[in-house]
Amino acid sequence: MDRKRNRPLTGWIGRVATLCLCFVVGAMAARSYAAQDNFGKEFLLPFLPNAYGAVTLQVHLTGNTTTDVSLSYPMNNPTFTTTVAVLPGTVTVVDIPLSADDWIEGAVADNLVFAESDEEFVAYLVNLYPQSSDAALALPVDTMNTQYIVASYPSTFSTYGFNSQMMVYAAYDGTVVTVTPKVAAGSHSAGTPYSVNLDRGEAYYITGNTNGAGGDLSGTEISSTRPVGVINGNQCTQIPNGTPACDHIFEVAQPVQSWGQSALVANLPNRSGGSIYRIYASEDGTDIGMDQGILATGLNKGEFHETGILNGNYLIESNNPIFVTQLMTGQNSYGADFGDPAMGNMIPSAQYLSSYTFSTVGANQFAEHYLTLFARDSNIGSVLLDGAPIPASQFSSILFTGYSVAILPLSQGVHSTWSPNPHGITVEGYNGYDSYIYPGGALFKSINPTGDAWQPVCSIAEVNGVYEGLVTDNKPSEDVNGNGVLDPGEDTNGNSVIDVDSGVFLLESLTLVNMIFAPTPFVPGDPQTSFELTVLDPTLAASASIRATDGAGNTCLAEVDVTPPPMMCDVDGDRDVDRDDVTLIRTARNTPATDDSDPRDVDGDQMITLNDARVCVTQCTRASCAVN
Repeated sequence: MDRKRNRPLTGWIGRVATLCLCFVVGAMAARSYAAQDNFGKEFLLPFLPNAYGAVTLQVHLTGNTTTDVSLSYPMNNPTFTTTVAVLPGTVTVVDIPLSADDWIEGAVADNLVFAESDEEFVAYLVNLYPQSSDAALALPVDTMNTQYIVASYPSTFSTYGFNSQMMVYAAYDGTVVTVTPKVAAGSHSAGTPYSVNLDRGEAYYITGNTNGAGGDLSGTEISSTRPVGVINGNQCTQIPNGTPACDHIFEVAQPVQSWGQSALVANLPNRSGGSIYRIYASEDGTDIGMDQGILATGLNKGEFHETGILNGNYLIESNNPIFVTQLMTGQNSYGADFGDPAMGNMIPSAQYLSSYTFSTVGANQFAEHYLTLFARDSNIGSVLLDGAPIPASQFSSILFTGYSVAILPLSQGVHSTWSPNPHGITVEGYNGYDSYIYPGGALFKSINPTGDAWQPVCSIAEVNGVYEGLVTDNKPSEDVNGNGVLDPGEDTNGNSVIDVDSGVFLLESLTLVNMIFAPTPFVPGDPQTSFELTVLDPTLAASASIRATDGAGNTCLAEVDVTPPPMMCDVDGDRDVDRDDVTLIRTARNTPATDDSDPRDVDGDQMITLNDARVCVTQCTRASCAVN
């Protein structure tokens, strides 16, 4: 590695500390990298096939900062490129070639849209067909991870080729994806893992083979050697099945590492009859409760519980991390006034943000738009929508939670919310037999350290005045013989889980004082990476705190405190040489120096003399040796 060094810091006194921290769930402090949320600089954008064939494919863009966003399709061999301006408070709509949702089942293809910018922005996927549309919040590359569980919904329309579907896509070359299908998919049997090799910008698409529950890909497990993205849904389905009409549904999946143990849900607008919910388990032995009652017990990893149509606002919670999807019922179902099937991801409260910039989508495709907002009871009256307080009368309490929910109509376009404490939002749109739901934004931190209970190891050392740091996260699998179970002696940490290090995912500066932080570029999942810290001004104190995070959210911390050597003549230690210092030297004349570093003994003869005072007058840091 090439290193550009400042001059050697000879004689500096440095304190170096490395600490292993338990996995962190709080908001991250000031950093050298952006937060892991739905704002990003780089997006891989997948479009699933719409059963009827999309009339319009669009990417909608907005953000907090003026920037230019470049889009290209297909990502690796573009035939379509454009650069558009994204302005705060506006939505920039980009029409994408319709071939972007053409995929061959069971094949790897270069058919993604790629969007990038120098500044962070927000992106939405919009797939439009009259009375069969949906939209989703896109997730940037820095939120990708290595474990997913597919969330879809079955269809009774396979006679027409309307199937459960999913796609996995890679941000890095040399990614090996392991798929364990819940049901038969193509030539692959249910429950039998198989591998797919992907390079950056490539995607792999599959559908269920049959209709009904036997063709539902929900619960399919995805794991990978490098971070990937997943999108899942159905080409066209009825919710519940047997209730006309069908609609295209999809959402961008959230990594299992970002799942929480609870989710707040609320009755949808135009659905007085209620919604259906699916709750997915990330671990064996998962019990699910709602409003202090029991919904299901003993679910295993990848299994889910589907509720009936529930009317009301609830807290869904579990003893293990879970994922909840809300399923909008069809327009002809009981209590439905407007709109058709749609699927929305419900965000755990641990991933809420304090502010959001979000947009409605679809323009004239949708006649009504709504915001569902979950806020702490203590914040009611202080929550802002587009800068104005939301009246307390708009909120309804969610029992046993300390939270309330408001359902608010929205005008078409960009909006913002703010609250003193984190809150959650979803956005909904409606038209005749048409609809969408998606989360308005979220954090996507690793708060569920599944399959990796070990902290990475941080170390740091001074080499010729430069502080060189190393982060390592490379423990092999506890399953030494590879038989898929923990044999005697293999469970080294006693947690009954086969653990294997997930690699380094994030390197960030928590504090930097008078130092430059230079991380070495790395691919998330690398077993080791490094960084350098260099002091800016060697006459001043310097310090740094660097945190490394692995793919499961475990962290380690490296700290440096550097004290500069004493300044000769600076007797009072205020980093200035002035009249006070000269006076102190004269007062001590004809006395021995305390040691070799005594700032009063300028000539090094081990005695404090008037000659030392005369020399220090020439070293004053201000004119006329003035005191600061």
